[in-house]
Amino acid sequence: DHQVAVLFIDLDDFKTVNDSLGHQAGDRMLEVIADRLRGVVRGGDTVARFGGDEFAVLLASARDRWDAINVARRTLEALADPIDLGSRSVRASASIGIAMEVAGSTDVASLMRDADVAMYLSKARGKGCYEFFEPTMHEEAVERLDLKADLQRALDEKEFSLNYQPIFDLTTGKVVLVEA
Repeated sequence: DHQVAVLFIDLDDFKTVNDSLGHQAGDRMLEVIADRLRGVVRGGDTVARFGGDEFAVLLASARDRWDAINVARRTLEALADPIDLGSRSVRASASIGIAMEVAGSTDVASLMRDADVAMYLSKARGKGCYEFFEPTMHEEAVERLDLKADLQRALDEKEFSLNYQPIFDLTTGKVVLVEA
Protein backbone atom coordinates (compact mmCIF):
# COMPACT_ATOMS: atom_id res chain seq x y z
CA ASP A 1 0.00 0.00 0.00
CA HIS A 2 1.49 3.33 -1.07
CA GLN A 3 0.80 6.88 0.05
CA VAL A 4 1.52 10.37 -1.20
CA ALA A 5 3.97 12.44 0.83
CA VAL A 6 5.02 16.07 0.49
CA LEU A 7 8.29 17.59 1.70
CA PHE A 8 8.28 21.36 1.97
CA ILE A 9 11.87 22.66 1.93
CA ASP A 10 12.92 26.16 2.92
CA LEU A 11 16.58 27.11 2.64
CA ASP A 12 18.02 28.49 5.86
CA ASP A 13 19.54 31.98 5.69
CA PHE A 14 19.42 32.12 1.89
CA LYS A 15 18.84 35.88 1.98
CA THR A 16 22.37 36.26 3.33
CA VAL A 17 23.78 34.82 0.08
CA ASN A 18 21.72 37.22 -2.06
CA ASP A 19 22.59 40.19 0.16
CA SER A 20 26.31 39.49 0.39
CA LEU A 21 27.20 37.84 -2.94
CA GLY A 22 24.43 39.15 -5.18
CA HIS A 23 21.42 37.67 -6.92
CA GLN A 24 23.49 36.00 -9.62
CA ALA A 25 25.28 33.94 -6.96
CA GLY A 26 21.92 33.24 -5.30
CA ASP A 27 20.47 32.06 -8.60
CA ARG A 28 23.47 29.79 -9.17
CA MET A 29 23.04 28.36 -5.67
CA LEU A 30 19.36 27.62 -6.36
CA GLU A 31 20.30 25.81 -9.60
CA VAL A 32 22.81 23.62 -7.74
CA ILE A 33 20.29 22.88 -4.99
CA ALA A 34 17.60 21.97 -7.54
CA ASP A 35 20.04 19.52 -9.19
CA ARG A 36 20.87 18.00 -5.82
CA LEU A 37 17.19 17.63 -4.94
CA ARG A 38 16.55 15.84 -8.24
CA GLY A 39 19.42 13.53 -7.30
CA VAL A 40 17.90 12.43 -3.99
CA VAL A 41 14.39 11.57 -5.20
CA ARG A 42 13.22 8.44 -6.97
CA GLY A 43 12.07 8.20 -10.58
CA GLY A 44 8.34 8.87 -10.06
CA ASP A 45 8.83 11.73 -7.58
CA THR A 46 8.52 15.41 -8.44
CA VAL A 47 10.71 18.35 -7.40
CA ALA A 48 9.32 21.87 -7.76
CA ARG A 49 10.55 25.33 -6.84
CA PHE A 50 7.87 27.45 -5.25
CA GLY A 51 9.68 30.73 -5.61
CA GLY A 52 12.31 32.41 -3.55
CA ASP A 53 14.15 29.75 -1.62
CA GLU A 54 11.32 27.25 -1.22
CA PHE A 55 11.05 23.86 -2.86
CA ALA A 56 8.56 21.02 -2.62
CA VAL A 57 9.06 17.34 -3.25
CA LEU A 58 6.07 15.14 -4.05
CA LEU A 59 6.68 11.48 -3.28
CA ALA A 60 4.01 9.77 -5.35
CA SER A 61 4.38 6.31 -3.81
CA ALA A 62 5.83 6.33 -0.31
CA ARG A 63 5.49 2.99 1.43
CA ASP A 64 5.45 4.61 4.86
CA ARG A 65 6.72 7.65 6.75
CA TRP A 66 10.27 6.22 6.67
CA ASP A 67 10.39 6.66 2.89
CA ALA A 68 9.71 10.38 3.37
CA ILE A 69 12.13 10.64 6.28
CA ASN A 70 14.86 8.99 4.21
CA VAL A 71 14.35 11.51 1.41
CA ALA A 72 14.52 14.33 3.97
CA ARG A 73 17.75 12.93 5.42
CA ARG A 74 19.29 12.49 1.97
CA THR A 75 18.26 16.06 1.15
CA LEU A 76 19.99 17.46 4.22
CA GLU A 77 23.12 15.42 3.43
CA ALA A 78 23.16 16.54 -0.22
CA LEU A 79 22.79 20.19 0.76
CA ALA A 80 25.66 19.96 3.25
CA ASP A 81 28.28 19.61 0.50
CA PRO A 82 29.94 22.95 -0.37
CA ILE A 83 28.55 24.90 -3.31
CA ASP A 84 31.09 26.74 -5.46
CA LEU A 85 29.77 30.20 -6.33
CA GLY A 86 32.92 31.45 -8.04
CA SER A 87 34.24 33.94 -5.52
CA ARG A 88 33.05 31.89 -2.54
CA SER A 89 32.19 28.38 -1.49
CA VAL A 90 29.07 28.18 0.68
CA ARG A 91 27.17 25.47 2.46
CA ALA A 92 23.41 25.30 2.35
CA SER A 93 21.07 23.98 4.97
CA ALA A 94 17.33 23.66 4.95
CA SER A 95 14.35 23.27 7.20
CA ILE A 96 12.01 20.54 5.97
CA GLY A 97 8.40 19.82 6.80
CA ILE A 98 6.89 16.46 5.88
CA ALA A 99 3.21 15.57 5.50
CA MET A 100 1.56 12.36 4.32
CA GLU A 101 -1.91 11.57 3.16
CA VAL A 102 -4.18 10.13 5.83
CA ALA A 103 -6.54 7.22 5.17
CA GLY A 104 -6.37 7.49 1.38
CA SER A 105 -7.46 11.13 1.11
CA THR A 106 -5.10 12.90 -1.24
CA ASP A 107 -5.82 16.61 -0.97
CA VAL A 108 -2.54 18.05 -2.23
CA ALA A 109 -3.40 21.58 -1.02
CA SER A 110 -3.89 20.27 2.53
CA LEU A 111 -0.68 18.23 2.32
CA MET A 112 1.22 21.33 1.20
CA ARG A 113 -0.27 23.40 4.03
CA ASP A 114 0.55 20.70 6.58
CA ALA A 115 4.11 20.28 5.30
CA ASP A 116 4.54 24.07 5.43
CA VAL A 117 3.36 24.14 9.06
CA ALA A 118 5.82 21.35 9.92
CA MET A 119 8.61 23.22 8.09
CA TYR A 120 8.08 26.32 10.25
CA LEU A 121 8.34 24.17 13.37
CA SER A 122 11.54 22.66 11.97
CA LYS A 123 12.94 26.17 11.43
CA ALA A 124 11.91 27.19 14.96
CA ARG A 125 13.63 24.14 16.44
CA GLY A 126 17.01 25.08 15.07
CA LYS A 127 17.05 24.81 11.28
CA GLY A 128 18.93 22.21 9.28
CA CYS A 129 16.46 19.51 10.28
CA TYR A 130 13.05 18.06 9.43
CA GLU A 131 9.74 17.71 11.24
CA PHE A 132 6.88 15.38 10.49
CA PHE A 133 3.43 16.98 10.53
CA GLU A 134 1.16 16.09 13.42
CA PRO A 135 -2.46 17.36 13.60
CA THR A 136 -1.72 19.29 16.80
CA MET A 137 0.70 21.44 14.78
CA HIS A 138 -2.19 22.84 12.75
CA GLU A 139 -4.13 23.61 15.93
CA GLU A 140 -1.08 25.41 17.35
CA ALA A 141 -0.67 27.41 14.13
CA VAL A 142 -4.32 28.50 14.27
CA GLU A 143 -3.90 29.44 17.95
CA ARG A 144 -0.81 31.55 17.09
CA LEU A 145 -2.74 33.27 14.31
CA ASP A 146 -5.64 33.98 16.69
CA LEU A 147 -3.27 35.31 19.36
CA LYS A 148 -1.56 37.58 16.85
CA ALA A 149 -4.94 38.93 15.70
CA ASP A 150 -6.04 39.47 19.33
CA LEU A 151 -2.82 41.31 20.16
CA GLN A 152 -3.13 43.51 17.05
CA ARG A 153 -6.75 44.33 17.91
CA ALA A 154 -5.74 45.18 21.51
CA LEU A 155 -2.97 47.46 20.20
CA ASP A 156 -5.33 49.15 17.73
CA GLU A 157 -7.92 49.73 20.47
CA LYS A 158 -5.27 50.94 22.95
CA GLU A 159 -6.13 48.25 25.47
CA PHE A 160 -2.60 48.05 26.83
CA SER A 161 -1.35 50.19 29.66
CA LEU A 162 2.12 50.36 31.12
CA ASN A 163 2.54 49.98 34.87
CA TYR A 164 5.69 50.11 36.94
CA GLN A 165 6.42 48.14 40.10
CA PRO A 166 9.13 49.77 42.22
CA ILE A 167 11.68 47.58 43.97
CA PHE A 168 13.02 49.08 47.17
CA ASP A 169 16.28 48.51 49.01
CA LEU A 170 14.96 47.71 52.49
CA THR A 171 18.06 49.03 54.22
CA THR A 172 17.94 52.49 52.61
CA GLY A 173 14.26 52.71 51.67
CA LYS A 174 15.21 53.91 48.19
CA VAL A 175 13.92 52.62 44.84
CA VAL A 176 16.74 50.64 43.23
CA LEU A 177 14.91 48.99 40.30
CA VAL A 178 11.62 49.20 38.48
CA GLU A 179 9.77 46.33 36.83
CA ALA A 180 7.48 47.15 33.94
